Amino acid sequence: ALEHPITRDFAPGYLVPLNIRSMLDIHYFSDKGLEGVVCFEQQNTPRTWTKEEVFFARSVADMVDIDHKSY
Repeated sequence: ALEHPITRDFAPGYLVPLNIRSMLDIHYFSDKGLEGVVCFEQQNTPRTWTKEEVFFARSVADMVDIDHKSY
């Protein structure tokens, strides 16, 4: 997370103070476009996310998306 071009801008105010080393972010959409992001974070040591963890994260985002559409 500290070195990735997409997330490194979060380093000074978020990643470094909380010692976050890895992030897995999954977005969800509505008819209007991007609605939000479900974030999973690893502190202290870098993490390589497994296929199962990515699948779980996508499943959570899908549930948020489905719940959000019911309003």
